[in-house]
Amino acid sequence: MNRVALPLKSLPRAQGKRRAIRRRRRLLGALTCLAPVLLILGSDFARRGASLVQFHQAQRVSFAGAALLSLVFWGLLLAVSARRRGLVRQFFAGVFAVLFTLVVAVQGEFYRTYNIYLSVDSESAFRSFSHAPTGALNLGWPSFWLSFAVAGTLSIAALTAARRFVRLTKWPRRILSGLVLFAFIGMALISSSYRRTQASTYDVLYFHGLTQLATSLREKPTKHSPGPFIQPRRAPAIAAIRSQPPRPRNVLLILEESIRQDAVCVAYDPHCKAPGRHSNDAAKERLPFLQMRAVATSTAVSEGVLFSGISPTSTSEELHRAPFVFSYAKAAGYATAYWTGQNVITWGTRFFTQDEPLDSRAYATTFDSAASTDYGASDRVTSRYVIEHLSDLKEPFFGVVHFASVHRPYYVEGALAPYLDSDGNRMSARYRNAVNLSDLAVAEVVRAVRVSPAGNRTVIVYTSDHGECFNEDGYAGHGLGLGESELRVPAWIDAPKGTLTADEEANLRAAKDVQTWHPDLAATLLDLLGVWDAPEIAGYRASMIGHPLTRATLTTDALPLTTTNWFFGFHEHNSYGMMQGTKKIWAKFGDEQRGFRCYDLARDPEETTVLDESECGELPEKARAIFGGTPREAPGYPRAKR
Repeated sequence: MNRVALPLKSLPRAQGKRRAIRRRRRLLGALTCLAPVLLILGSDFARRGASLVQFHQAQRVSFAGAALLSLVFWGLLLAVSARRRGLVRQFFAGVFAVLFTLVVAVQGEFYRTYNIYLSVDSESAFRSFSHAPTGALNLGWPSFWLSFAVAGTLSIAALTAARRFVRLTKWPRRILSGLVLFAFIGMALISSSYRRTQASTYDVLYFHGLTQLATSLREKPTKHSPGPFIQPRRAPAIAAIRSQPPRPRNVLLILEESIRQDAVCVAYDPHCKAPGRHSNDAAKERLPFLQMRAVATSTAVSEGVLFSGISPTSTSEELHRAPFVFSYAKAAGYATAYWTGQNVITWGTRFFTQDEPLDSRAYATTFDSAASTDYGASDRVTSRYVIEHLSDLKEPFFGVVHFASVHRPYYVEGALAPYLDSDGNRMSARYRNAVNLSDLAVAEVVRAVRVSPAGNRTVIVYTSDHGECFNEDGYAGHGLGLGESELRVPAWIDAPKGTLTADEEANLRAAKDVQTWHPDLAATLLDLLGVWDAPEIAGYRASMIGHPLTRATLTTDALPLTTTNWFFGFHEHNSYGMMQGTKKIWAKFGDEQRGFRCYDLARDPEETTVLDESECGELPEKARAIFGGTPREAPGYPRAKR
């Protein structure tokens, strides 16, 4: 074969061209290895750039450290995936594609839903690792799969670019392959800043959460006992319901947090002096229920009862598969909404509404990504959001406004805190100031609804999830006992003229002074929506323990009372009992006394005298049949229904 010799003067030019190609390839290879962290940083700045630039020095250092860790981790994975041949490169390429796709898609979708990233706080709720990689987000959301498609495409593009532009010689290739293991260890063990400001990149938050969950699973309760975290719900879809309310109407439930009955004026009082006096003036024509009681003193347990209508002592399967009122409303053709000032990341509370068919939703982190895990966002911030978005709902609609800032340690604002501890009131001044602020928010929502185009067709139902104890039973707070200060809650219905039939209004008025329950409010919501008699829900209605207050038949059966259940359970702090009429029994797990405390509220409304349990008739035996054993032996969840 004849060889054609290049002119001598063209050799330097060819060599220079080759050097330029190598430099360009090295540059493109470096940019390819930088691409994953650049994409993570870019998408993070697009979502919360305003917050990131306000980080203080320590937070900036934390974020920079997380970004460096992210750079090393993804860069090393891409580099070893660019090997020219062999199974090793295929293995690492698969690891990169799966992890990068999961991180980018899940964190993007989680942020879109909650305005905060998945982290240790949200991962710690799981009692199984199977939910953790996807954050237990709803896999049926089209946006979820779109996020996966985009993230998967980006990961493949990065791998393709790495194999084209990254060239490693023998020893660098071996060294980097060995360093990958240390990168994995670093990503797993180096802590992230995940509380409040989340001063870490979202991939570090993701892996730190998974690692902490894997470490803690050995210490958590098994699937055979409840833990303090709510688990994902998987309620079945409900077939279309033909809603038949006797009058066209919308329904809005205002659910308060920790409001004792004596902290507000339940019936309209022109001379109301209670902290909660603002809603008193906003809904003067309301129909009050002066003997309303919750059947639980924990938010999660009460919320489950109000939304499902079934007993709090139902089995885990029953509780997690019971449809909520949002599903009934949506099946009946209502637009649905859930707006809350609660930080739903806490205790896994997000699982109550995450998969519900909601047309509009907002959480504390929607308003403030650094919202308190205890009392969430200010109720007045929540009310402003509700007022702004109320018109987004098409009629007919069903919505829930869930306030949260009266939760301990109680959110207060100085300018709206008129109460002092020196006035001798049983309730603390901080609590009353929190109630004052929250009730202002309730009044704002009520007034905004009434002046809205839908105001004349909207029935407002108001109650609190439970009350609050101030040393009546030897402690302060809620969720530990079942005394009247925690169970007796305010409740009323404000219905404009023409939204109720004459019979419905008469029945609601008749219920003013008789014993009523949260399960009755759940049934009332369904009746107001016109679905209580729908044959499509007959099977579900059979499990409900309340009766609509809009009808003449009221609940007279003995109802179980509990602080814990299969949604939410602190094993060391349990109380449980039953109530029927004016007779009530309850006991704490670990009480020294063998029997239940028996009270007759007709003679002793303050529960100052403990009667022998025989004074409460069949209630002790009924309670033991549900909870199992004696108070000393029984756990605070329905052992007999395990």
